[in-house]
Parts: sequence; C-alpha cells; structure tokens
Amino acid sequence: MATIARHPALYRPDEAFAEFDWIDRTFVPVNQMDSRDAASVQVAQKAIPSITLRLGGATIRAPERPHLVIRLNGAAREVDDDEATTLEPAQVTEFKQFVDELDDDELDLDAQDQEDGPDWLYEDGELSDTVFGQNKTYVFCPAPHQKRLLHLFTKHFCEHPLLPDRLGNTRTSAQICIDAVSEMYRFCFQRGLREVWGYMWTSWYAPKKWALWARSTTPYLFRLRTTMTVENFWCYLKHETLHHLLHPRLDQLIWLVESYGTEYTVLVLQV
Repeated sequence: MATIARHPALYRPDEAFAEFDWIDRTFVPVNQMDSRDAASVQVAQKAIPSITLRLGGATIRAPERPHLVIRLNGAAREVDDDEATTLEPAQVTEFKQFVDELDDDELDLDAQDQEDGPDWLYEDGELSDTVFGQNKTYVFCPAPHQKRLLHLFTKHFCEHPLLPDRLGNTRTSAQICIDAVSEMYRFCFQRGLREVWGYMWTSWYAPKKWALWARSTTPYLFRLRTTMTVENFWCYLKHETLHHLLHPRLDQLIWLVESYGTEYTVLVLQV
C-alpha cells in the first residue's frame, strides 16, 4: 500500500462483473483507461469516515454515491453535491466531536507516502511507473487511505461462519465472501481508488485468490497463523533434528525436512 509508483497487474473487469453484477466495468486502473478519460480521474486525497447502517440486525448496503443527511441540533440538513454548506461554530465543534468518536482505524490524516519498493517485492505484471512515460504524479494509494484499507483487509481475513458479529449474527462462507468483496469495492469506488481495486481483485478477492487466504473458506477455525506455524517448524527442525549436523549434505537435508515435515504435520493436527 505504501508504494507510490507501481501499477497493478492487468485487471479484468468482465470477469469481476460476471461474479458480481453490481461491479462497474468502467471502474478500472488508470493505465487501462483511454488517455482522455484518464485525465479527468479524481482520487480522494483525504480520509473519509465510513458509516455502517443496520436495520433489524442486517447491514444496509450503501449506494456508490450516498445521499447524506446530517442532523445537527435537532435540525436535518441535506447535503447536495452542488451545494456548499456553511456551519455555525457550535455546529463545527459538534461535528468534530462526531469524527473524534469514530474508530481510530478509520482515519489517518497524518500518513505519509513512502518510496517505491524493489522489483523483487512484486508479482509478474505489476509494472513500475517508468514504463508509462516517467509519470511522477502517479500514486497507487494516497497515504490517508492506507491504514483503513489494511484494517478492512484484516477484518475480511479473520471473519468466519463460526464467529458471530457484534450483534450476535452469523453468516455463511458464501455470504462472508460477498460482503467482503462488496465492502472493499465500495470503499475503493467511493474514493476513486481505481488502482487499489484493480490490485485487490486481481491478487486477493477474485474467487481463486479468495480461497487461498480467507479463513471463512474452511469449516475449521485454526488457532494458529501461518507465520507462527512456519517459524515454529524451522525452529524445532534446527534445534531438535539438525543440532548435531554442522553442514549436512543436500540430499540428507531434503530427506530430513520431508520426514520431519510429515511428523510435524501429524503433531499439529493432534494439538
């Protein structure tokens, strides 16, 4: 998220639309747009609070361009796109208090963009901006949105049919997937984050990718994370199996890893 000069791999909007018909097929990364249309693309440069509405315990899906009504001091005021609204000092203070009460993960106003990462960090198809004419104005994701995106992504990873939400409701694996794709897509769409959505769908939220990382795709609820398991495996292998071998032969090492790997898997499943 922090890299600022890296285009995502090719995004295929027709495939995304075939899975979810509410996805806009024209909402594609800048480098896949016509040059005339790309010149008019606007991206939100400041963090925008996210508000979740529930009716009868069910989450209400917000429209792509929400119609917002703000109620201050008992009076309702509709906010139109073409109308500039001026608030009194007391109303400004009340609105700031409302923003302060939001989850800290929602806003990150002081975030700073970082330099682009090394080439080995990226998958095939993710191109450096130098391919597109040294356009130094290209930004993959503005810094104020990065923390909220990671918060969303982490939430989608942790959701599971066995885990109820804050209201005590549970969802099926399929419904969790639909809700996660919808939430990520609408977050990107409402803020103009074309590059982020193209990357998220291609690398994480497409059905084939979703099955590789989301916990909700399995009926089991694991207590361990992948990183924890891998680190513990190599630590145990080094200190329990290879402690008396200073420089083992390659064929011997492969045999030990395979043999111990099978034994370790059986041990983990018994825990």
